Parts: sequence; C-alpha cells; structure tokens
Amino acid sequence: SQSTDPAGQLDKLMGDNYDIFKKLCVLRCLRPDLVVPGIQNYISTQIGHKYIEPPPFDMKSCFDDSKCYTPLIFVLTPGAAPMQELLKLADEMGFGSKLFAISLGQGQGPIAENAIQNAVDKGSWVCLQNCHLC
Repeated sequence: SQSTDPAGQLDKLMGDNYDIFKKLCVLRCLRPDLVVPGIQNYISTQIGHKYIEPPPFDMKSCFDDSKCYTPLIFVLTPGAAPMQELLKLADEMGFGSKLFAISLGQGQGPIAENAIQNAVDKGSWVCLQNCHLC
C-alpha cells in the first residue's frame, strides 16, 4: 500500500542520504504547503515540543507593559476571545464600571470617537471590537 503522506513519501524517497534540514529544503521546492508542519516537526524533534507551543496569554502582563497613551491591540485568531479576561482585569483594577465596549460597524464610528475622547478626559477604558468591519 502506498502512503498518502507526502512528507513521508519524500522521506522514503530520499532515505538516509540527506539530513532533515536538506529534506526540508526539497520539501519547500516540491510541496510548499507542507513546509510549516515540516518545520514544526523539525523544531519539535531537534530542540523540544515546547518551542512550537504558543505561550499562555496573560492580560495583566500585557497591561503592565503598556502606557496610558498607547493602546493595546489584539489581533485575534478564530476562537480567541480575550473580552472575559479584560473584564476580569478591569474589575480587579477598579475599572469595571469605567470600561466601555463598543462593537464597531455601521454608524458606530462617531460613538467610538466620543468614547475615546471621554476616556482621555476622564481616565476610563474603551474596548473597540470588530475593528475589521471599519
């Protein structure tokens, strides 16, 4: 039976004549769609699986690294939702009632601008969601 795994087929074809890095270079030429998983496998076997795992997210650490004049911007992947952590942090820091969340979209631009100006003047927080819709 023939393997349906292209990386496995390439490994069989090249055998032990080439090290894993050279095999990755050939893989890059023949199947660029398999390079990321191939490199992840390479890193995992060479130096450890922990180097391909993303670190756990820490909202408090992000906040501590920020300044009052610099916004925190989160580029989210599907399934990521930091809003609960933001609400929790706001409560812990006494900003629970001073956090305004605005979901951007049709007609919300002026409302968001007013909320930001209010936050500057009064020291509150503004969370702008769905910024990709603008």
